[in-house]
Amino acid sequence: MRGVPHNDQVKRSVTPDLIGNMTPAAVFANCVSGTSTNHSLVSHRHHHEPTDQIAPEQRPRITRPGYPRAGYAPRPLRAAVHVMARVYGACVSDADDLVASGYDTFYSAWGRSPTLRRIWREHVTGPDYPEEFEHISFLPLRQLQDLAGSLGLGVDQVLVDLACGAGGPGLWVAKESGARLVGRDLSRVAVERARERATALGMVGRAEFARGSFGHTGLAARSADAVMTVDALQYAPDKTKALVEVARILRPGGRFAFVAFELDAQRIAGLSLWSDPVGDYRHVLEQAGFEILRYEQIPNWQDHVNAGFGAVIAEQATLESELGAAAAAAIVLEASITLELQPYCGHVLAAARRT
Repeated sequence: MRGVPHNDQVKRSVTPDLIGNMTPAAVFANCVSGTSTNHSLVSHRHHHEPTDQIAPEQRPRITRPGYPRAGYAPRPLRAAVHVMARVYGACVSDADDLVASGYDTFYSAWGRSPTLRRIWREHVTGPDYPEEFEHISFLPLRQLQDLAGSLGLGVDQVLVDLACGAGGPGLWVAKESGARLVGRDLSRVAVERARERATALGMVGRAEFARGSFGHTGLAARSADAVMTVDALQYAPDKTKALVEVARILRPGGRFAFVAFELDAQRIAGLSLWSDPVGDYRHVLEQAGFEILRYEQIPNWQDHVNAGFGAVIAEQATLESELGAAAAAAIVLEASITLELQPYCGHVLAAARRT
């Protein structure tokens, strides 16, 4: 019978060796295709087989999903989320490493896809967004400008960008304000891409990037004048711990500005991959010692998500040819799961001052 393996079954069938041979996206793809069983997370036909070696006609195809009622998800998608959450706990000693490996796969291929760049420009960022600072977040130029203004940065002040990815928004803010940028991201490849971009922009010496997470930035207390993060806080496994760390590295009076999705706890009930769902960040901010300066919904955010991710699903075959199967699976699965589950109840731009 198809379904979600119990914890002991996961521990028997999913080994570190298997994880080492499959990306998180590949595990997701096998689950979503409905091929996982109580004995294996992947189909017998492709056990231990890298996704790139599977013929295109044999790969799981994902079509544009519908919109389920609150608290419901079709069995294959719910299985995918449950299995990945259990894999994190059962098979690896450091969940961050598994997450980072998925982003490594994506960022290794990201620059090879003109189709993905076109989709984001047409449906998400808009034609006025500067291409040299492109990103994969739901952040148009107007909201980036608002975020930058909320940080109140001056020349040579220190800006920390957490979960910086390939560095686009943080580098834009630093260049516009004259600040010095410190970026942190889980993905080794994302950090490399951010360094390459800083070089291309002539910002070597004014921007540095290294691996780090919300909970472990590796930065000294009171070392930052401002902190930013874009479309990443919703993934932090412990929101309070993340914001306490932001407060720790900020000097008194320093500002924290972010864009993040608010999670609908009812829709994702029982899906442990989305741990610590927060539907309104204001209470958590105040608990961490912040004075809230602004907190507002981004206009038309649902339209941007539906259009952007809908286009990703529609262009799956082209994305596979440009990015490769594993990297394409990562973004197609994110798109499919987001549109199917509708896990977000808001998309906010917020700014706060460390008291």
